Parts: sequence; structure tokens; C-alpha cells
Amino acid sequence: MKESLKATMLLANYFEQHPDAPDDDPFVVEQRKIAGIVPNSNKPMKRRGNRKKIDDEAINRLNQQGLTRVQIADQLDYAVSTVSKHIRIMESNVPRPPHGNRKDIDEKIIKLHKQGLTRNAIAEAIGVTGTTVNKHYQKLGLTPNNVAKKELHLGRMKKLVGQGLTMQMMTEKLHVDRKQIKEAILKHGLWTHYNEIQDLRHQFVFVLPTGGYRDYDTMKELERHEDVTAGEVMTMFEYEKRKGVKF
Repeated sequence: MKESLKATMLLANYFEQHPDAPDDDPFVVEQRKIAGIVPNSNKPMKRRGNRKKIDDEAINRLNQQGLTRVQIADQLDYAVSTVSKHIRIMESNVPRPPHGNRKDIDEKIIKLHKQGLTRNAIAEAIGVTGTTVNKHYQKLGLTPNNVAKKELHLGRMKKLVGQGLTMQMMTEKLHVDRKQIKEAILKHGLWTHYNEIQDLRHQFVFVLPTGGYRDYDTMKELERHEDVTAGEVMTMFEYEKRKGVKF
């Protein structure tokens, strides 16, 4: 594994455990240097009265696509601590949909339970707490589905990760919440592999008519340098799969 990629993975794990770590944290500084994502030291220091406006929509979009906080910060040129702070604020302020009356909730829970959703997935779908779902389970005589235990075994997770699915895609496919997906990836030792593949999904390749290719970190960069009508454009992940690489 390249040292830069390994450093990026270490940073991602570090910020998951220490979301408020400052940019001058010694470990962060060291790993960023190895990963080649150290902020440009030649940039003039920003005055407090002229701070860069934070694009919450862009942060939320990239977060939903499954990018790590390090990757989001790198793409948007923000501090990782800033990205972490705004993700926490956005997640805590997500508005809950109207619950409806108890009969409506019962009907929704019964329907989703039949589809095999777990308690947490049902709670997220109808906008109530897991405790509320448990109370309705008891009243309706329902037994919680163990979808996570049945579906998130090593073989299944390796296949899903190898297909290049983001955690959000896995959540929708398996009808379990994002937290369970992440726990399964970590439990089976697939976290580094998952991030490597997600990195490939966010790199782009311009395939030349001669068979060669040129790779770019972003689609915008590719479009600036290439005539997209003169060749084929795909992600590095798709390109590697086409060459027969097994993920």
C-alpha cells in the first residue's frame, strides 16, 4: 500500500475517534505531510474577520456519498475539525417528520417490520426513537428482526465493499441503519479496503483511443484538460475493474 494512502486511512480513523482534533495536532500534521495534503504554507493567514464561508450543502452532499471527513476537507479546502463540527451540527438538527397518530405509527411499523427492517432502521424511516419502536413492538407482539446479524456477515460485506457501494448505498440495499453498516465494516477488518475503493471511485480516468489513459483527482480537473468527446471517461474504480482487478 502506498504510504500516502496509508496515511490518509490513518487520518480518517483518527478523526473518527477525535472529531475535534485541531489542524496543528502533531499526529495530524505528520500524517498529512505523508499523505501530501498539508495545507499550503505559502497561503496568507486568514484574518478572523474574513473567514471563508462554509458550504453546508457541499459538506452534506459529500458526507452522504460516503467520503471520509479528511476527504471532504481536502476537496473543499476546509480544516477537518471544521468539517467534523458542521457534520455534527447538521446531524443534530435534522428535522423529524410528523409522527402521525398511534394507529398510523402501528401500521408503518408493521409494514416495515414485514420488509425485514431492524428497529433502528424503522425508527429512522418514520422519524421516531428506537425506544418508541420498542414500545410498539411490545403492544403489537412483534419480535425485532435480526437483519444485521443475518445479512452483515463477512462474505456479504466483502462482496458489497468490493462492488464499490458507499455506506449509504448499503444502508438502502440491506434496510439497516448506517451505524450498523460501519460497525460491520470495522468488525470484519474491511475499513481500509472500503476507503481505498471509495478513493478510487472519486478519481477519474480519461481513456485514450490508443488504449492509454490519464488520471485526474477530480472531474473538474479532467474537463479542464481533456476533450471528453475524444475519449472515454470513467472512475479509476471502473477502469481497474475493466482490467480485471478483483476487489
